[in-house]
Amino acid sequence: MFSTRKPAALLATALLALGTATTSAHAGTPVPRPSLPVGTWDTYIDFGGGSIVHVVEAYTVKGELCHTGGTNGYGKGSWRPTGRNTFTYEVVEKFTDDQGRYAGRAEMSGNAVQTGDVFRTDHTSTVYDAEGKLLFSDRGELVFTRSGKANPECPESR
Repeated sequence: MFSTRKPAALLATALLALGTATTSAHAGTPVPRPSLPVGTWDTYIDFGGGSIVHVVEAYTVKGELCHTGGTNGYGKGSWRPTGRNTFTYEVVEKFTDDQGRYAGRAEMSGNAVQTGDVFRTDHTSTVYDAEGKLLFSDRGELVFTRSGKANPECPESR
């Protein structure tokens, strides 16, 4: 569970330092700041055969990304802005079996476009078993919805 007191203070400080708008050269007209993905985001991925996984991603002001997939997957990665309301991310999710033993990993990356509290990403995922054997690689669009705006903590593991 994420603590909101300290991250919220950090986010508020960062937003004050950045300002909420810049000024254009035309008579001090405010120019809206682009959205940033800082906060928590949710989606559901349907793998077919009745297998639907709830995914939660947490993006920090420091460029960290924490990814939780279902009950047995967790990973850390990074994100960076690439333009107005766009960003890229990379994360490696490690899977465990029901006894907590390492069962494999997914190497994931994407290019996202954020519109308010939704972002769409061209997502690539390459999945390996515990021995490092390639199981599959897939690419497609994912749509995430913001579930929290506070700057989350990104623990080393879950």
